[in-house]
Amino acid sequence: MKKTAKKQDKKTVSETEALVAVDKILKGDSEEQTLERHEIEPEDFDKLLNNPKFVLQVSNRIGLSIIRTKLLIAQFSQTATAKLIQLMDSDKEETARKACLDVITLATKQSDATIQKEKAAQIIEEANTPAELTGDQASRMLAVLSENDGQGEQK
Repeated sequence: MKKTAKKQDKKTVSETEALVAVDKILKGDSEEQTLERHEIEPEDFDKLLNNPKFVLQVSNRIGLSIIRTKLLIAQFSQTATAKLIQLMDSDKEETARKACLDVITLATKQSDATIQKEKAAQIIEEANTPAELTGDQASRMLAVLSENDGQGEQK
């Protein structure tokens, strides 16, 4: 009899409440503690994660979180780079060495990213550029098309 009473007491988790929990998890709160605080059973949360509509909303929140992170990194990247360059002149040999390696790694990654963007742009441009036909190729294509057109009219 106690088991049925417990099942009746169990509340259904609303997507809205679960999304509030997701927002807190994305801000760094522990998933386990957040679900407990919002009285969401892990099994119920897992069921929601199998719901495509809910997953889409979670994915949108994750996307926004990633964009915010990138903005934050961009905001401080110049300061961090300047600090690394200062550390290259450190009196501590190991600190200077690590700073040099970090600057080289950073420059290499940026260079690689630039090359990849340029290649992607070139591929897109080539794909959008129509192929040029020679006069002979165009004549043959027109001849084939006119033959096909003539055959279609005869039927």
